[in-house]
Amino acid sequence: MKKLLLSAVLVAATWALVSCTAKDTGPANEVLSKKSFSAAIAKYEDISDFKDGVAIVEVIDGYSYRYGLINAKGEEIVACNYESINPSSCGMILFEDDNGKGFMNTKGEVIVASGKYAYPKDFSENLAYVEKDGLAGFINVKGEEVIPCSFEYAHSFTEGLALVKTDGKFGYINNKGEFVVAPSFDDGEIFSCGVAIVEKGSKEYVIDAKGEIIFSIDNKEGYFIEETFSDNLTPVLKEQGNEMFVVYMNTKGKEVFECQYGWGFEKGTATILKDNKVYNVNTKGEIIEEVSSTEILLDFLDDAYYVIDLTAKTLIDLLGEDTYDEEW
Repeated sequence: MKKLLLSAVLVAATWALVSCTAKDTGPANEVLSKKSFSAAIAKYEDISDFKDGVAIVEVIDGYSYRYGLINAKGEEIVACNYESINPSSCGMILFEDDNGKGFMNTKGEVIVASGKYAYPKDFSENLAYVEKDGLAGFINVKGEEVIPCSFEYAHSFTEGLALVKTDGKFGYINNKGEFVVAPSFDDGEIFSCGVAIVEKGSKEYVIDAKGEIIFSIDNKEGYFIEETFSDNLTPVLKEQGNEMFVVYMNTKGKEVFECQYGWGFEKGTATILKDNKVYNVNTKGEIIEEVSSTEILLDFLDDAYYVIDLTAKTLIDLLGEDTYDEEW
């Protein structure tokens, strides 16, 4: 899907989206200090926060790192023999060893042997993406392949639906593998705030969970900057003549506010460029605070990476081939 792919140094990166209820015991240093585990954990280089009653521990093995798990008592329940271990998601832990990637539970019991599937992803809504023979499917927390590996592409479940591709077209399935939105789109994104952005021909559409079109944007008019909605809003880059600006639209297609440029919302706040200054705003577009205009933003624009110097208001091609002023 053609759109502007944006990332900002001033915005912290987030982990992959998952949807499972987890019991977080809390930061490792807080939990373990209460139990006087300093001697027991001295051998570890690092300890993650606890999630679902376990924490990831790290040791140095020659010139590399190895990972294992400890429980809330500080006991090592999984030896540090793994190349990588992800935080628990839906009570399942994605790990990697010399044979590939697999899944274990929070007791350290291997549920899916490493190497059985290619490119597995963390569990989301009690299902995990896996790949076999170049085709994608899903397994449950028992390791059972409940949605066969038959799709050309698939994305993890969000809001009860997963984006999949079959016969060159994108659609959405439920957790039984049944199509809820028929595969009729040229491209698509995951569901968020009850809607999803899809593309067909020269238009991008916002659809509901039944596949009904709520509103559309012609690619000649503008592009969705973000791939999803957040706080029921998403920024859309629009062009009128030689002027480009951003409009924040809600899930019903109503324009809420506009600015020179903007990024997606997170917990009710978005960062925007307005009157050549950077602000954090609320979902009404009201200014919460001004952000230092000396921040440097990294953008992907017109198939090239640029640094935006907000003070000088210039775009600088990172490859050094072009440097030109851009009137904001």
